[in-house]
Amino acid sequence: MRNAVISAAQLFSPRATYGEVSRAVTQPLMYLNMHGAPDEAWSHFDEDDLDYAEVLGHLWKNIVALLLIPVAFFGLAYVAFLRLDVR
Repeated sequence: MRNAVISAAQLFSPRATYGEVSRAVTQPLMYLNMHGAPDEAWSHFDEDDLDYAEVLGHLWKNIVALLLIPVAFFGLAYVAFLRLDVR
């Protein structure tokens, strides 16, 4: 339960989310070795096993969070702007 709360809080932290995405993009082999194949305890990825689709599969929630947070705040600002009495 505690890990779920911590991972949810880190998902909405732009700093942590951006760090996770940038590490995966710049060093995909290290990212896959750290986060890939949770069922296999001794998995190791080589250059031949590099698959960006798998990296994106691990990162989809981080990418959505990076895009969703600014969109939500700009949407709220737009609604607040429309409610103003502009004369």
